[in-house]
Amino acid sequence: MRIEEIHVYGFGQLQDVSYRFRDGINVIEGLNEAGKTTLMAFIRGVLFGFESRRNPELRYEPEGGTFGGAVVLTDSQGRTYRVERIFRRKIAGDVTVQLPDGGEEGEAFLHRLLGNMNEKVFKNIFAFGLSELQRIDTLQEDEINQFIYTAGTGDGNTIRDAQKELSAMEQELFRPGGSKARINRKLQQIRESTQELNRLKQENEQYEQLVQQLEELDRSIEQEEARIESWRQDIAVLEKMLSHYDDYTQYIAVQDRLKTLPDIENFPEDGVHRLETFVRNIREWKAQIHDLEEQRDRVREQLDSADDVTPLLDNRVEIEDLRDRFNSFREHQEQAEQCLQNARREQERVKELCEKLGPGWTEEKLTSFDTSVVAKQAVRTFASELGELESARSLAQHEREVAQRNVERQAEQLEAWLNREAPRPVKNKEELDEEHRHWEQANDLTQQLASLDHRIAGLKEKVKEYEETEAALSRANRHAHSSVWKWVSLGLTLLIPVFVWMWGQPVAAMVAFGVLALLTVREFVQKGENGSPVHDLRQKREAAQGELHRLQADADHKRETLHELCRKHGQVDGDLRTWENELEEAKETLRQWERWKEQRDEKERERAQAQTRLAEAEYKLEQVEAVYREKCEQWESWLKTRGLPSTHVPPEGDRPLSPELVLDVMREIEAAKDALRRTSDYRSERARHEQFVKEYIRKLQSVLAQTNVEVTVTDSEYQVRELSRLLEEAKEEANRHRQLRQKLEELEDDVRKVAHRLHVEEEELSRLLQQGGAENEEMFRLRAEQYGERKRLEQEQKLITQALSRLGKELRHLEHAQGRGTDRSFSGQPRHELDDIQYVQKVMSQTSKGEMEDELLSLQEKLREGREREKALRHERAALSVKIEQLASGTDLSEQNQWCQQLVTDLQEDAREWAVVALTRHILQRAMEVYEKEKQPGVLKKASRYLQEMTEGRYHRVLAPIGEQTLKVERQDGRRFEPAFLSRGTVEQLYLAMRFALVEEYASQVVLPLILDDIFVNFDPYRTRAAIRTLEAIGEMRQVLFFTCHAHLSTLFEEERVPYERIALTTHVPQWQ
Repeated sequence: MRIEEIHVYGFGQLQDVSYRFRDGINVIEGLNEAGKTTLMAFIRGVLFGFESRRNPELRYEPEGGTFGGAVVLTDSQGRTYRVERIFRRKIAGDVTVQLPDGGEEGEAFLHRLLGNMNEKVFKNIFAFGLSELQRIDTLQEDEINQFIYTAGTGDGNTIRDAQKELSAMEQELFRPGGSKARINRKLQQIRESTQELNRLKQENEQYEQLVQQLEELDRSIEQEEARIESWRQDIAVLEKMLSHYDDYTQYIAVQDRLKTLPDIENFPEDGVHRLETFVRNIREWKAQIHDLEEQRDRVREQLDSADDVTPLLDNRVEIEDLRDRFNSFREHQEQAEQCLQNARREQERVKELCEKLGPGWTEEKLTSFDTSVVAKQAVRTFASELGELESARSLAQHEREVAQRNVERQAEQLEAWLNREAPRPVKNKEELDEEHRHWEQANDLTQQLASLDHRIAGLKEKVKEYEETEAALSRANRHAHSSVWKWVSLGLTLLIPVFVWMWGQPVAAMVAFGVLALLTVREFVQKGENGSPVHDLRQKREAAQGELHRLQADADHKRETLHELCRKHGQVDGDLRTWENELEEAKETLRQWERWKEQRDEKERERAQAQTRLAEAEYKLEQVEAVYREKCEQWESWLKTRGLPSTHVPPEGDRPLSPELVLDVMREIEAAKDALRRTSDYRSERARHEQFVKEYIRKLQSVLAQTNVEVTVTDSEYQVRELSRLLEEAKEEANRHRQLRQKLEELEDDVRKVAHRLHVEEEELSRLLQQGGAENEEMFRLRAEQYGERKRLEQEQKLITQALSRLGKELRHLEHAQGRGTDRSFSGQPRHELDDIQYVQKVMSQTSKGEMEDELLSLQEKLREGREREKALRHERAALSVKIEQLASGTDLSEQNQWCQQLVTDLQEDAREWAVVALTRHILQRAMEVYEKEKQPGVLKKASRYLQEMTEGRYHRVLAPIGEQTLKVERQDGRRFEPAFLSRGTVEQLYLAMRFALVEEYASQVVLPLILDDIFVNFDPYRTRAAIRTLEAIGEMRQVLFFTCHAHLSTLFEEERVPYERIALTTHVPQWQ
């Protein structure tokens, strides 16, 4: 599966952009904020859904437009699927998959198309950036763990559990420095038993004396308990009295206040509010009556002062007609004057045109001159042809000037470039290529020598170990030892699986039996084939020495080859970095010289082309000027036949009239003809306008006479406006009279209604005062306040009475519990005759709050001291009781001695069991080490290969210890490290190797593109190149999209000869490349 195209409708800063990718490696390069991470997030969002709104920074919702886009996928059979996801209703977006046959599917089909892969696996394995690469927890999903932490056969957790149980059994039996293990505990018991034997011999008779001390302590404890209980009850009484003391004082204050208030049983509900409402309403009604009466009087005065407007209203139609037609009257006056002015202006226009055309032009000559379309077309034809020829001549002159300047500029540029000649290279390209091949060969030889030196050192150590072991075995009794070891191995092979099976781990038991049986059989076979281990060691030592000699010879040969290569090019042995730098400098010098030479040849060609273009431009100019002169002669002949001068008047000289000027003359003649026609039309129109004006003035004078309106101004406009104004005032006056009469009737009706409402409100107020037992408003308000206060105090008294009643009951109960008599009296009155409230009042009145608080603190201090004395007595009694019980249950000396012997026997049994468990755990550990080396999962083997390539052999193995959810790497010297002890760059290379291996492992399910976002940031230059070479191998199997903001990575791809497609993103608005 590969991504063919991406169409972004709207996603973050990306708007309406498209990209096309090819198979293999695609390097998407752009500066910061160009949209690289946004583009990777877009691919994730389209394939697996947009982020929720809880993570707006990862959702990339645009500010406007359509939110979403499409991704075009092609599978291994060449079938194309278009996956489009747009945000409509679902938070994750609505997805549509267009099939190759034109059909459509949804989310379920997309999930199957992606191999039923979930979003977390895709994000952590197939599309990740630097932040995901740096975290191991992203590789700990359950679906990923099954590839990493499960070996090819067996269950690692079962074996690890068995090892833990063996270790737990060993720790349970014996732990150095411990005290809870069985052997440690028995040792302690033996020591204690020995001390007890010594104590029994020295024990005297103390039993009766200790019993008497115990009885005395019991009596002291009982007395202390009685005092503590008495103090506790007194404290309870005081605490309750203090908690209700404020209620008591408030109760007394409420009773005193109630005695001062009058006894008002009933009062109108919400009386004050109703009183205020009645008073306010009465005041408002009275004010409203006063206002209405004033308005009524004003209306009557206005009706009495009215004027007579009948004459104007009788001539209403004539006045309105004069007003409506006044604008027409004014327009006719203006049009008549305008026609007169226009006729005079047109006459002047004809005179000016004749003078402008020249002497001899009269109205008769103007009328007879030919200005037809045919004549104008002939002039335009000459104008067009002459204009084209003049343009061609100007263009030819411009081209000649441009060509001349271009020749001069090319000559100057060539001369300047020759003065900037680049340094000549010492070696040509073939020599540099050969030297580069030799450098690569030397680099390979250096790495091979490092590996050979490491192997030689290891073989030397191994030969030394063989020699020491051989010498030690020669001095020992090897036959007896060999026989014992074979049978011990056979016994452990049978014993360990049985123990593991009994612990409920059948799989681990089978694995342990297989591994141990293999070791035991190998032991028997080896011992059978060769009775002497010394012989085997000697053969191994000789083989190792032979391999050592071969490797040393190979290393010497390679060093000689390396020396010869360095000497051939004048380099120091081993200083490949300096050699590489010098080689790069020589290549750069050669590239600069070749670029300079190419530019020189190019500039010489451009100068020759410029000279050719100059010659062509000069020839073209000569041809155009000849044609132009011929056309000018034809134009002069046409002017003479039309009676027009063939040349300009001074100061233009003898040049012929231009066609444009002739067209202007013809337009002037036509304008003069038009002016003559308009003069006749203006005179006829003026007569019509003057007739209309005379008729309008006659009618105006008639209306003024009928209405008896005296106007001293003779202006018609003023007279019409005055009549219109007087007519409008008459209309308004008549309308106002009608409105005033109607308003007077309404006001009289309103006065009657308001007076009735005022009477009703006054009666309601009187009834309210009577219900409240008040003669006036002030007395009513006072009684309302007293009634409300009494009700509030009575409610408060009721609540306090309930609380004090409960307190009285509790105090009587506590007094009875303390055994105090109820026949005691307060001021001569027995207590049993008092109710609960009276009882509380009597008790509270005998003391103050401060005295009660002081007494409470004193009792609490006594209670604390009493409890401490009781605690000390009980501790003393407990110790004494234990001592008495020990004396009562003590054993004699013979029983204690027998107990010591039994402990020694048990200790011997536990020691034998501990030896078996320790030996079993050691052998199982050895079996696990062999298992880890030979049975690692396939994904870890692939990861080891990738890590070895990226670290250039420094780390050659990745492994997962059995039963542990962690990874380790093995260095070339055999040491193992967890990721926490590696550098950041090496850790990222480890996690990258794991992801490459998982990608290869997932290929059995689905082959998806690999998307990487700037993951080489923390790699050094050498490991970056190694990672690029590794990426080349992956790109051969699947599509790779590599996002980066570092331009030098593209250079590294080219230098490593890795084929790739480069796609550039702009900073703000990405464009399709």
